[in-house]
Amino acid sequence: MFVSGNHDTTYRGAKRTFIRHFNVDYPVGQNEDYGIYYSFDYANVHFTILNTNVLTGNELTAHQLNWLKADLSATDKTWKIIVMHNPMFSPAKWGSDSSRNKIAIGLQRQLLSVFEEYGVDLVIQGHDHVAMDTYPINGQGDILNQTQSETVGGVHYWINPQGTVFHMSATSGSTTNQSVGEADMSYYRFYSRSYVSSYAAFVVEEDQITVKTHYYNNGANTLYAGSAYGIKKSK
Repeated sequence: MFVSGNHDTTYRGAKRTFIRHFNVDYPVGQNEDYGIYYSFDYANVHFTILNTNVLTGNELTAHQLNWLKADLSATDKTWKIIVMHNPMFSPAKWGSDSSRNKIAIGLQRQLLSVFEEYGVDLVIQGHDHVAMDTYPINGQGDILNQTQSETVGGVHYWINPQGTVFHMSATSGSTTNQSVGEADMSYYRFYSRSYVSSYAAFVVEEDQITVKTHYYNNGANTLYAGSAYGIKKSK
């Protein structure tokens, strides 16, 4: 499945490029020229795919926001995961550079309370090409770094966090990145500059999610040291 990013729809005349490569069901009433939003279920996970290419005042359009709320309220799946291209939280330029992070700030202002209201567990982001995950963050933007946690097999698990964790998997290509001087690192449980050919593996079980971010170099897969984390829900 895919998420609409700037290189897919707005970069160097790439308008509607994704339509030629993917075929998914998506809600009517969108301008497909610059990407689409849609959702789907896989096992016990509800995935909501947002389109951050089409915005009003650095926020989702009213049409997309209303759809998002209806979509999240309608699912009874155990896990709710948002996927979006532009980051809401990132220590690199699109999340932290004051000359470039207006969209990140706008999306925080608009969506944090929505994610809290509907119990979003995890947000997977792109665009900034760094490896990172945040502490759980609640609807008021508070950093919940005192959330109960445990470490099992080198994986840091949050136990029933009352906020959303934001994730980025570095870069799948060759354009690497690192943090900027203005970044407030208190939001981030883990951060690393990126290395080429990175990816994250998400293992979803009934009561826990485990995430490990790797990069591929010189014929070997290497775990970003300290990147392994997860979320546990106790009944």
